[in-house]
Amino acid sequence: MSRPLGLSVVEITLTISIVSILAILGLPFATTFETERRFDVSVQELLYTLRRAQGRAFAGEAGSSFGVHLVTGTGTSFTMFRGATFAGRDQVFDEVYDLPGTVTLTKVIVGGDDVVFSPPRGKTPNGGEIILTGSAGESRQVIVNAEGKVEVE
Repeated sequence: MSRPLGLSVVEITLTISIVSILAILGLPFATTFETERRFDVSVQELLYTLRRAQGRAFAGEAGSSFGVHLVTGTGTSFTMFRGATFAGRDQVFDEVYDLPGTVTLTKVIVGGDDVVFSPPRGKTPNGGEIILTGSAGESRQVIVNAEGKVEVE
């Protein structure tokens, strides 16, 4: 007697059960990974924006200062602007970057809400720390010194 070809209901049910259990066990790791990735991308985006503002001031673009305006809180944003102050900026050149809801700009210690780089050297009179915190409790400091050096700790 020959054995029938194909899968039995028991084999199919067992396979689906094993795959479902593995997927359920892996889901928390996938969401944690995505949250951490969004946090890292947000830190790098802020770092890149600060360096771009400094580079534009250093290059003397339009003979103007460039800066980054920071808004503290959850799911907020930061804006790169052209001008000596955010209030007196040329809004046409604004570049707004929204932070995801899982990232909080917790503290800005730069002598105000703006980091402004002045031509021709790209220095800033208001260096300090910008602290970002993720929903999983991770935290990073973006440090800007008076010479305009921008780095992450």
